[in-house]
This record gives sequence, structure tokens and C-alpha cells, in this order.
Amino acid sequence: MAMTLGAAIQGDMAEAAKVKLNVGGTFVIYSGTPPANVQTALSGNTALATHTLAAVTRSGGVVTAGAIADDTIDATGTATFFRCIISGTAELQGSVGTSGSGADAIVNSTTYTSGGTSQVTSMSFTVPSA
Repeated sequence: MAMTLGAAIQGDMAEAAKVKLNVGGTFVIYSGTPPANVQTALSGNTALATHTLAAVTRSGGVVTAGAIADDTIDATGTATFFRCIISGTAELQGSVGTSGSGADAIVNSTTYTSGGTSQVTSMSFTVPSA
């Protein structure tokens, strides 16, 4: 049987994530195959754009980033995943896609061209519960 969380613990975990992400980290979009998890080192991935995290909120177990300001694209490639970097440490990793893709972060286009504009429409995740 798999372990599950009650609503109170789920909310506490989401609150902890919100607080951690609100300390002024960066939201970096990468190309290439995503590492197995956030603790796995990057391997052959290219940082395409680096955004500043904005007011992160939570409701129940759902954590959502506020408006993320546009950024100038640094390199050409296909956006596949992101990492939130806090004080030099990757703390969150998720998928990148366009509207309707079911990705964790939604961008206007996954085709990035150096010098263009990277636009993040939304980013959210849910702490699992029961």
C-alpha cells in the first residue's frame, strides 16, 4: 500500500514550498532530456532563458507562481523542462509545454531562438494527497 497524506499535512508541505520559492530564486528553462529528478546533475542540457520568480501563492495543496516577467532568450533550442534555483540549489523541476499540453509550466512556444522573448504563462504543481 502506498503512503498518502491528509489535507493538513498536504497544506503544510505546500506552504513550505511556497515560502521556499518566495525567497527570490530564478526560474530557468532548459533544452534536452530532463534529468531523472531535481537532485540529478544536468547532462548536456542548455539553459535557454532565466526568469525571476514572482509572488508564489498556495491554495490547499496547489502552489502557483505569480506573473513571471518575460526574459530575453539566451540560446536556441527546444524548451523541455525548468528548474527553480534558490540560493544556487535546484529545488523544483518540472515539464515545459504549451497551453493544453498538461505541462507544469506553460510557455507561449517551446521553440526558443536566441535574442527572442521567453514568455511563461503559468507554473503550478500540486502536493499529492490521499
